Amino acid sequence: MKNQSIKPIATYCITNCCAMAIFEIIYEIDDKIKVGLISDSEKRHKITTNKIYNDKNDRLYFKKFGVKYYIDEFIKL
Repeated sequence: MKNQSIKPIATYCITNCCAMAIFEIIYEIDDKIKVGLISDSEKRHKITTNKIYNDKNDRLYFKKFGVKYYIDEFIKL
């Protein structure tokens, strides 16, 4: 499936022209999430699959570029 045809389900603003987007959540034994960057021109960058983790307060997060992104901070579209 091409990156341009997948619609995001939630976004997190990083800068005024770039956002992190969630495209799919994969429910398995180890839950995973498909995420990628979207620029202001609606161009999608490489979509990757990342593992979902729990912290000590049961908040779900994933790591991308060495940064923790908490899923509850994303805005559902």
